[in-house]
Amino acid sequence: GWWWTLSMSSDGKHLAALAEFGNLWMSSDSGATFVVDTSIGETQDWQAISMSSDGTRVAAAVWYGSIYYSSNSGASFMKDTSAPNKTVWSAITMDLDGSKIAATVQDDQGSTDGYIWLSPPPPASSPTAKPVAP
Repeated sequence: GWWWTLSMSSDGKHLAALAEFGNLWMSSDSGATFVVDTSIGETQDWQAISMSSDGTRVAAAVWYGSIYYSSNSGASFMKDTSAPNKTVWSAITMDLDGSKIAATVQDDQGSTDGYIWLSPPPPASSPTAKPVAP
């Protein structure tokens, strides 16, 4: 794969980069070095990533897949089980402290033309998703 997208903390210390058909890579030294994430366990067709302003929270979306979330600056990730699975995610963002996540769904297995998925509070607190019409 090739580098697809990235996100950075407001101070530039933390970076998260995605390789399409590859891995998620994290840096905590302003990009001097990157470490591949091993907590997800396999390569993915990554689509989008977002990071809180302090770099502690990271959310990443897989094309026709799931959303993964980290609350420890990318040291490990968990699947957000409240988010729809096998979904064509097109973008993801979060608020400054990472407590709210929003992602756009391009196609939900043909059942809708797309929508915005909202997840307050963060996945570590068992969020509830609410589709929003375009």
